[in-house]
Amino acid sequence: MEKTKVKKATSHKSDSDSVPAPEKSENLTAEEKEKLAKEEKRLRNKVASLIKKQKKQQALGIVKGRDQAKPWGQEAQAKVCDI
Repeated sequence: MEKTKVKKATSHKSDSDSVPAPEKSENLTAEEKEKLAKEEKRLRNKVASLIKKQKKQQALGIVKGRDQAKPWGQEAQAKVCDI
């Protein structure tokens, strides 16, 4: 592995900016699936370590960048509240 130095003068980029979120596609090869799984594992470990270090803002930034959930509509919210 190569280590690179990050200059403080550059603009702040989080891991969520450098790594695109996985697309929902069934046409992925085994190599691409393995690469995505490896990247997900790396990000999970990174988020876990940030939380242990009590750097929750950075962890939330990574999670929000990778989150693919869509906002709920009023109809779905009403159904949940009717329970």
